[in-house]
Amino acid sequence: MKNKAISLVLLLSMLLVSQSCGEAATDGGDATVSDDVTTAAPETDYIETLGEEDFGGAEFVILAHEAEAFPNLGSGELTGDPVNDALYKREQDISELYNVTIVHDGPSDRGVLKNNLQNSVLAGDEAYQLVMTSMADGINTLMPNGILYELNSLPSLDLSNEWWNQNLNRNLNFSGKVYTATGPICRVYYNTPMVTAFNTQLCENYGFENLYDVVESGKWTIDKFGELMKVGTEDLNGDGIYDDTDRYALLLDDEDGKALFVSAGGKLTEIAEDGSYYLDLASEKNLSLLDRLVGIFGDRSTSYHVPSLDATTEKMFMESRSTFVIISIGNIISHFRDMQADYGIIPMPKADESQEDYITYGNPWFASGVAVPANCSTPEMTGLVMEALAYISHRDLVPAIYDVTLQEKLTRDEKSKTMLDLIYRDIYFDLNSIYNFGDSANKLRLAAVGSATTSFATTWASIEAAAKSALNEIVEAEAIAGE
Repeated sequence: MKNKAISLVLLLSMLLVSQSCGEAATDGGDATVSDDVTTAAPETDYIETLGEEDFGGAEFVILAHEAEAFPNLGSGELTGDPVNDALYKREQDISELYNVTIVHDGPSDRGVLKNNLQNSVLAGDEAYQLVMTSMADGINTLMPNGILYELNSLPSLDLSNEWWNQNLNRNLNFSGKVYTATGPICRVYYNTPMVTAFNTQLCENYGFENLYDVVESGKWTIDKFGELMKVGTEDLNGDGIYDDTDRYALLLDDEDGKALFVSAGGKLTEIAEDGSYYLDLASEKNLSLLDRLVGIFGDRSTSYHVPSLDATTEKMFMESRSTFVIISIGNIISHFRDMQADYGIIPMPKADESQEDYITYGNPWFASGVAVPANCSTPEMTGLVMEALAYISHRDLVPAIYDVTLQEKLTRDEKSKTMLDLIYRDIYFDLNSIYNFGDSANKLRLAAVGSATTSFATTWASIEAAAKSALNEIVEAEAIAGE
């Protein structure tokens, strides 16, 4: 994904004119030849390939969780805000293309949204055409209860396109059936990445090398992170007690355990060659990775650890009392916009330099899951509008979001744009992170940052049967849904 609109280009064939040099084509051809210069036909926008439809002004109701700090829907009017205006124009374009009336329903409570959707489907009143909500507190209960439509059966919808997240397509695919998707169609999708934020001035004070260069060289690893964390912790008031009044190398919470584990190549859910899912959390590879993570991020002499980042810990970073913090981009934008010190963001660290790519863990609690109610009776309209919304978001909304993000002080130069490209390349969402089978994902995240009271191997042995049973129940429910 680039910091400019990227469209799927379909090249038109050019009609070569077999006339004398300098004579223009006169038969309606797609190219002209003059003085040995050929003018190519204009590129066709993907939206034009979807065809023309007129749905007679039908309502297309989008039910979306609208948290005040993390809205998915625009205001419904032009305000001068680049993101809001891109959302507004997107829906105006769709309305004009297909003669539909897009309507917003944005409850601020996830539970209310879930109940409203379930009641609508069970009553058969078809009140909504598209849903945007949390995967870990919404999609995870709606899918197995038969509330969602199988997306691959929607005409015009092509989840293999780059404006749909491919990791989610692979990791929530039940025997070819897919009930939720995500990508640029959701504004909140861009809040989900877990990243490493750093205080620019403190890094310079400690003599750290340029972290953007470290990332680009492929050397941003958990061991490199651990090396940098050896400095930065300081008893600022000299009372001999380290608490939230002092300075630390790193701030982190329990959720960061999953982000660190997944970004370093750990697997919360395994996928067999036949595409089936299974759990093997206590594999030799996973246990070895957990030991490495605990040795670095479980050290309370270098990191200040809390169950969940709150106003106190965020204030610590804002006041330059931490060099690093692991946090979602959404929380950076909503909480750090008034920070006086300069800071930057980089991807989460790799396991080692042999790991090919940086892996961005997507926080499944944000309202980034997209679904269709199971009682959809207009699959042609729903599939077409959904695909068009996703594509136009990719084409027009993404640049606006990049521009706003780049204006929020966290990124100011070309290297920062490169970091965003790496972070947003293909955000990773995991089945177990969403369903937490047998509480296994929660247990692992505690183990990864040294908050567990027993070894993870021991913990896994006590919950393995329940976790595998919970996984099997979900797989069976999804495999038969919609039949």
